[in-house]
Amino acid sequence: MAKYGLIGALNSAITLITIIIFTYAGFGPYVCNAVGFACGLLNSFFMNGRFTFETSSGRGGVIKFSIAFAIAYSINLFVLYYAIRFSSAGVVISQVISTLFYNVTFFILMKFWVFKNYE
Repeated sequence: MAKYGLIGALNSAITLITIIIFTYAGFGPYVCNAVGFACGLLNSFFMNGRFTFETSSGRGGVIKFSIAFAIAYSINLFVLYYAIRFSSAGVVISQVISTLFYNVTFFILMKFWVFKNYE
């Protein structure tokens, strides 16, 4: 759990820094979100597979990881949309809030489904 937390913090930092950079460069919130999560996702797959769950998952792991990401990212977009639309928190705070939902969902899916056979 500690390894996931550290790698998750790194992934979140990579994601959020990328989102902020793209936001201030003038891109829309959904483009920024997609680019940020793509960067964080690449780091997540390699770091969590190698260090958190100590496996070099094969094709099945990649497929499960991709499905888990799609589910978590869909929740992220849902929360982002409603946070931007119905709150006064602003785009960056909305991105942070939606990222928290993503992280919790993705951890649960990785722990109990994607890498459950590798512990």
